[in-house]
Amino acid sequence: MLFGSIGLMAIVGLVLLISCSNAASMFCARRRTASEIAVRLAMGASRARLVRQLLTECVVLALAAGAVGLALGWQGTGCCGACGRPRSH
Repeated sequence: MLFGSIGLMAIVGLVLLISCSNAASMFCARRRTASEIAVRLAMGASRARLVRQLLTECVVLALAAGAVGLALGWQGTGCCGACGRPRSH
């Protein structure tokens, strides 16, 4: 029984990981207009700085989505454990 519950937790963790990365990808995929990037370049920002800024935003959003997913998963497992098994005496 122990291996089954560990396998189930691994599958749940994998689904949470996929959903968190999906949420982060959607946030990161928001369009940066060409004019915004052009203004930043005109103000003296290098291309490397722009790439670093975009990557930092994506990583921060991915970590935040992962933390929320982990918290929801932690709470969800407690709820499933409380509701799913009948007591045996």
